[in-house]
Amino acid sequence: MVQDKVAKKKEQILITAMKLFSMNGYHNTSMQEIAKICEMSKGSLYVHFKSKEELFFHIFKYYIQMLDDRLQEIDQEMDLTEKERIAELIKAQLTLVLEMREFIMMQMRENIGNANHDVQSFLHQKKLEGLNLMHKRLLNVYGEAVRPYVCDVAMLFDGMVMEYLSAMIIAQFPLEVQSVSQFLLRQLDSIVETMLRDQPEPLIREEAWAQLIDRKLSEEIAKPHPLVMIKEMKDSLKELDLDRQQQEDALQALLVLENELKELQPRRVVMLGMLNILCQIPKLRNTANELSVILIR
Repeated sequence: MVQDKVAKKKEQILITAMKLFSMNGYHNTSMQEIAKICEMSKGSLYVHFKSKEELFFHIFKYYIQMLDDRLQEIDQEMDLTEKERIAELIKAQLTLVLEMREFIMMQMRENIGNANHDVQSFLHQKKLEGLNLMHKRLLNVYGEAVRPYVCDVAMLFDGMVMEYLSAMIIAQFPLEVQSVSQFLLRQLDSIVETMLRDQPEPLIREEAWAQLIDRKLSEEIAKPHPLVMIKEMKDSLKELDLDRQQQEDALQALLVLENELKELQPRRVVMLGMLNILCQIPKLRNTANELSVILIR
């Protein structure tokens, strides 16, 4: 009973936060404002989510979980053919993204998702999982004949879905979910028919596909994000025995780096200058050098 109440409260917070972020922008929305709308204290809000960044990440998790739940329901509908399952999958994707349209547009304008390592890793992992699932569904629909081309077909189909999603969200084309779904299914049939008829050399083979998926998922888990590294350096800086000027210079360098990474096009010369300042501090030098490898290409 208590767990249900906590879950419902979290859901209320997530939906409220998404609406406020969508209307007012991420930076213009405070945790205090979210707490007020949810009729709770700011301290109680922090019990559920430790920061605004964590709350933002959990909004994505909440809606992706809704999509996953819908996909599970589709898989349990015994009267659907495999091709109808793909159609329902497309409709579920389109419907969810349209529901989140204002939120997605906000985070694109403010470049919030790109600066949040947890969001990027989570969405990338879900993307890979989705491609892998489509790979299996295509084999179920078209049989073993399509196996040599199944990876290429999965990527082509995913690209089409993404482009129509973009048209509906960004360009706001007045397209109906049902019509788009059926149209894309017909194009999928055409792609497979062409592949089987012409039998071109596959660009991506199954063994390479499996290796790619495994490697990318491993990289997402292991790879530190620059913003995470900068936060760790800021935390370390507090413990270092530095004179006041060194402390201030290092902190300013980290803040400038942090702000640059939140820009669409970080300035290389600025990052080089800030990293050079950090390299002058022995206990930050190793991390600063690692950052250089990641950021300066």
